Amino acid sequence: MDKSPSESLRLRGKKLVEEADAVGDSVELLKAHTLYLEQESVDSCPIRDRDRAYLEKIKLLREAVRFFKKAAAPEAKPKPGEAASAHKNMAIVLGELAVLNNNEGDISQSADIIYHWNKAMVYGLKDGFPENWHSGVRENLLKSAKKLVQLCRSAGVPAGIRRLENTLREVTDRELRYMILSVICELYIAGSLDDLNKRHYEIALDYMEECLIHFKEVETLVSNEEEKRFMVNMKRRIMDIKAEATAMQIIAKADKLLLEIQLLDNSDDKTNWLYFIIDFYTEAAQISENAELDSAAEAYNRIASLYKSMLNDEDRARFYYHESARMAAESRKKMDGIGSN
Repeated sequence: MDKSPSESLRLRGKKLVEEADAVGDSVELLKAHTLYLEQESVDSCPIRDRDRAYLEKIKLLREAVRFFKKAAAPEAKPKPGEAASAHKNMAIVLGELAVLNNNEGDISQSADIIYHWNKAMVYGLKDGFPENWHSGVRENLLKSAKKLVQLCRSAGVPAGIRRLENTLREVTDRELRYMILSVICELYIAGSLDDLNKRHYEIALDYMEECLIHFKEVETLVSNEEEKRFMVNMKRRIMDIKAEATAMQIIAKADKLLLEIQLLDNSDDKTNWLYFIIDFYTEAAQISENAELDSAAEAYNRIASLYKSMLNDEDRARFYYHESARMAAESRKKMDGIGSN
């Protein structure tokens, strides 16, 4: 009598255990492989039993993960090759569990999968696994990383950044670090722009400072002309946003001070304060003018308004209105150039 597909798989699992036992694999690794093979039989079960089998399959995979973790743990003192094998299989099983549980979009799950692919690669190199094994693991690692960065882009700031930074601590592969660091910088830029729009200038500046820290490493990982051009444009963007946040922060302080001096009775004191405030606006304009930013036009416009309405100096007011219009035109030209690229 022919054996059922399920029985055939169980016999394969038994044979695998016997073969592994002969070379001295750990008990935990044997159990994990057996459980993994056993869950494959679920797909061949009768349709009427599919719901029960589906739950059984998830249960078996979770048990397999538990034993793979035990096999890879340092306290288990895995033999050469065991830790690499356990981590590779954990990544595979976790990926299958994500599909079965319909949570492939879960960032934590995706990060765990990358963690185990990366560990498999590290241990595989250490234990002298063949090049084709290493290439296959690395291919899966990069594929999983691309999925994670997409999820983190959607998650935004700070959740996406936090997860990517945690993942970055585990990886050494150049291409993978470049990919993750580039997306971290993109997220910092997006977060900073969002906070600029909300007038949270200090937070925007903090994001840019963090971004520059990561960017220093990204620059060391550039390997071709396309990456180099991308990095040049990104650095220019970072410095522009940093200048804009700094300038807008100064303008906001000057605006607040201007409101406060309205209560002064002494006209001489008020005049002195007005020139002091003009110095603030001038500093903001100078910071952002080289980058041809909107904040330069805004600062010059404020200076012109003060000279006209509060200091009665039409000539200076006219000069600064002209400067404001010039910077506004330069800013538009710059944005049009970016849009056409």
